[in-house]
Amino acid sequence: RIFFFGMAAPGNGAVQHQDLSGMVEVVATGLAGQVVWGPNFLSAGSSIRELRACLMTARVLQMSDGSSGAGFCTVILDNSGREFKDEETIEGPGALVFITIFMEFEPLTSNDRQKYKELGIQARLVPNALGQLPDAAQADEEVVLEHIGWHAESFRYTNEALRYDPTFQCKAVVANWRVLQHADDIVSNDVTIVARCVKIDGRSLQFASEGLRDDKGLVLKAITSDSEAFKFASQRLRADREVVLAAMGQARSDNCVAEGNGYLLQYAGPSIRLDKEIVSIAVGLDPNALQYAEEVFRSDVDVALCGIRSKKFTLRSCSAFLQMIDFSVLCNEAFSAHLERVDMLEIMQEILADRAKALSVKDLMKDQEEIKLQEDMKPSQNTLLCSRLAKTKWSEESDDD
Repeated sequence: RIFFFGMAAPGNGAVQHQDLSGMVEVVATGLAGQVVWGPNFLSAGSSIRELRACLMTARVLQMSDGSSGAGFCTVILDNSGREFKDEETIEGPGALVFITIFMEFEPLTSNDRQKYKELGIQARLVPNALGQLPDAAQADEEVVLEHIGWHAESFRYTNEALRYDPTFQCKAVVANWRVLQHADDIVSNDVTIVARCVKIDGRSLQFASEGLRDDKGLVLKAITSDSEAFKFASQRLRADREVVLAAMGQARSDNCVAEGNGYLLQYAGPSIRLDKEIVSIAVGLDPNALQYAEEVFRSDVDVALCGIRSKKFTLRSCSAFLQMIDFSVLCNEAFSAHLERVDMLEIMQEILADRAKALSVKDLMKDQEEIKLQEDMKPSQNTLLCSRLAKTKWSEESDDD
């Protein structure tokens, strides 16, 4: 069964509220003109989801005729028939016009439920597979969870009665941690749920609330699962030495540099990028991490030695690292000796030759610019000299007079 409700602005008899700035007036009426919901005011910028939730509540209250066992979905259209999505917003000024359609359906039978659950595997390759099933299937918790288990995008095609329910959201997140990106604040701020997610995949930290991304214990758990989680930690924790070292795979109790992710230095706070110990570790893990450290370390021999001792310092990658190193380091005896031991001294010498050539070209250009400047100045100097001579001659003639 389909029910239509036209949503329009109040008529001339509506009460005007001059002090409700930033609000949009909305009223839902039936085909006969009776008020179904409202008039009410929603904040400008409110989402269509908020409006849909209000209409759902109104419809549930109306379903007191014994048909409460039936389910329904709410479709909101504009005057041209385009369906609104949850993330779209309601903007003023003035009341907007919507068309609301409530589509009722009976719950699934046991046989249908089993049939649609078996189709869940299709969501693995077709993310919108759930959206192609009947409305009753999209509102069936077992069917929906089966589809979500195969692909998190299935959550977007879930009936709003489940989609807006925090309890169901928790179940969906357990079935697939990626659903956390669609969950409400009450779920993304639940430390127990988020902790379960980051244990499965540390990258899920990016969908946690701002407060939980500032929870050191939770962030460390996420990093243990996947060091990439460091990127999503709060600014405060990305400047925390313990957290940074954990992300690089280097615990404080370690006596040697382990395999890790030195490139994560680019996400660390400014104070960390000035920390010689951490910069040395990062460069030791990945020589190219030097580009994310402060400029001062490009002329630091100790840091440079960490880079050329790295397992990632190879013939293919060494040139990029050596190009970042300051001239004074390249000429350092200890640095050169180590490069010689790993048969890369020739590459460094080529870089030095290229730099010397570049400096010679630069000096030559500078000399040419100075010559040109002097040549440009000659006419103006001659003009000035002539002017002074003319003034002197005029002065002498005046004295004679």
